[in-house]
Amino acid sequence: MNPRYLFVVLLGLFLVTPFSLLAQVLDNENFESWIDNTAFEDPEGWVTLNDLSPEYGIPFTVLKSEDAKEGKYAAHMQSYTFLDGNNNSVTLASYLFYGTDIGLPVSYKWTKRLKTVSFYYKFKPNGIDTGAFYVSAGYKDKKTNTAITNGFGFYAFTKKEESYTKVNIPIYYNSNHKCDTILIAFVNSIDNPNGNRPKPGTILMIDDIDTEWEVFPPVVNVATPETEIGIYPNPATDNIYLKGLTSGNYEVSIIDITGKQVLKDTYQSGGLNVKILNPGLYNLIIHSQDKTYFGSQYFYKN
Repeated sequence: MNPRYLFVVLLGLFLVTPFSLLAQVLDNENFESWIDNTAFEDPEGWVTLNDLSPEYGIPFTVLKSEDAKEGKYAAHMQSYTFLDGNNNSVTLASYLFYGTDIGLPVSYKWTKRLKTVSFYYKFKPNGIDTGAFYVSAGYKDKKTNTAITNGFGFYAFTKKEESYTKVNIPIYYNSNHKCDTILIAFVNSIDNPNGNRPKPGTILMIDDIDTEWEVFPPVVNVATPETEIGIYPNPATDNIYLKGLTSGNYEVSIIDITGKQVLKDTYQSGGLNVKILNPGLYNLIIHSQDKTYFGSQYFYKN
């Protein structure tokens, strides 16, 4: 076949192929491109808490590092001690935002939704500190102007990793609403019964993010939670109780760090027995009796 004719045929196939069938990726997945904003640096295509530092004095939590898996740079995510508005000492988490509703004049047209996230990492705890990596996919409700999470995944770091190790995190969805924003958060000290204690210096290095996508399913039973759900005690040992719910029965599902459903039951005022669960981090998802999504919350099982 004439090479010029073959080129025209391939170009024609590309032009008529729906965009939804083409590979969807995140910009700057390998963190090779960084923008210098004079007062701080951010990985291009992402937004961090670094831009709050000049105004509020918040420490930089995402730094450019030359300790990369491949290429020149990686993202250095680190926790710091910070005084909140009540002058309480807390651990400041490290955040990476990607998407439309993050205060930027950009618009991402997601033709598919995030299915899995994988990346290479090094974990450098401060002493015996532990950490957790959260990924959430969501959107902004235009009526209430609030961020809604309808997909999540998480991974717990329990030991030091001095060489780059790969991890794959599946995303579990609460609803089928189309989303266009990703939040990545790294927090530490998840093992403390008294909460996220100040433990500065725990570091997570990430590089070469790889994503897998799937088509959006039909939108059904999408609802915005009207109340904020709380779990107590947290961490839990035997039973957990929910606050913020009206009277009535609710269906609850508990998902482990691999995205697997490990418990499904009906919640009533007497609480929910979680004694059979292995120690670790879980997400509890709540639906009302008509199968409508009502809310979700993380908890730790001792």
